[in-house]
Amino acid sequence: MLSHSTAARLHGIGTILPDLPELTKATRDVVRRDLRIHTARISPEDWGWTTLDEVRVPVTTPARTIIDLLLSGAEDDYLIRAIRQAFNSRRQAEREVMAAARRRRIHSKKLVDNATRLITEAWS
Repeated sequence: MLSHSTAARLHGIGTILPDLPELTKATRDVVRRDLRIHTARISPEDWGWTTLDEVRVPVTTPARTIIDLLLSGAEDDYLIRAIRQAFNSRRQAEREVMAAARRRRIHSKKLVDNATRLITEAWS
């Protein structure tokens, strides 16, 4: 499933241009140099379909994409811009991003605190 900076580019959020296509799989069973493959489980609520060159492909939701980028160390300014572009209101961002954070298997207080801080900064 397309994720991280590739998903952000497809959703039109943020400004990072992926150097390699990024995807997330539940298991790491293949190594490729032309792809950046992340290993994580993705809940059904955290992905959907998009059309890319007339082909339907699975992609993480904007909220899950933001959480993935936060966990991978993306810069705060980039994430704040992506949050503003992806959501119509602070309330919507809080609801969707926080839900995606809670569904992450590595869910932690630090992840929730960082996501909350970025959402607050996006609307301050």
